[in-house]
Amino acid sequence: MNIQEMHIGVGLGIQKVNSNAFDSFIDEEIDYYLNKAQREYVRRQNVFLKDRLENLSRPDKISSSEARENLGRLIANANRSTPVNEISFSNAVSFTAPSMFQYLYANARVNGATGPWVSCKLISPYDVHIYSNSEHNKPLFREIPLLIAGDKFILFKDSRTSSIEELEVFYISIPTTVSLSGPTDSNLPEHTHDEIVDIAVNMILGDLKIAGPTQHEQQSIREET
Repeated sequence: MNIQEMHIGVGLGIQKVNSNAFDSFIDEEIDYYLNKAQREYVRRQNVFLKDRLENLSRPDKISSSEARENLGRLIANANRSTPVNEISFSNAVSFTAPSMFQYLYANARVNGATGPWVSCKLISPYDVHIYSNSEHNKPLFREIPLLIAGDKFILFKDSRTSSIEELEVFYISIPTTVSLSGPTDSNLPEHTHDEIVDIAVNMILGDLKIAGPTQHEQQSIREET
């Protein structure tokens, strides 16, 4: 299913419920909802990536392996072998972040170019004080704390880590923008397009319902007729 066929699918989905509403939709509006639906689809797959199959309690959820297959070429990795700079925290170093839609996970090489790889733990800006080094705090980490700050990854060293030499990042890249005037194909696997169309149709119908007359207005219309 290419972009034009996805547009047709959205149109057919709306017509099944409200043909008059569909008449008022222009191509750019359908593009908007398809892109919104595409982002929502990718976010759902990322949630599934973090779940282990044996821990799933809902039958409508899928395994992480299926989520990886659904995201296809969007799953990417980048290697950063040169730190950008030492930053204001005495035990931190930063690397340039890739252009990404959502972060998955990362590994860092510590204590020299032949040192071990250690998994990273994503942290919040509000928790930085826990991981920064001070005269009263000599932290020890099982995983390397990683903070995403704009276009930079900031990693914190502990008292056993002399250096962080390299960072390998796995992430979901930005989906191709859906537009009738742009590329004819999405960079998501074709088997995902039907579901994206369904999400877009449901979003449109949900917005139409919200934008429709209230219960009081509907009552007034019935009384007037």
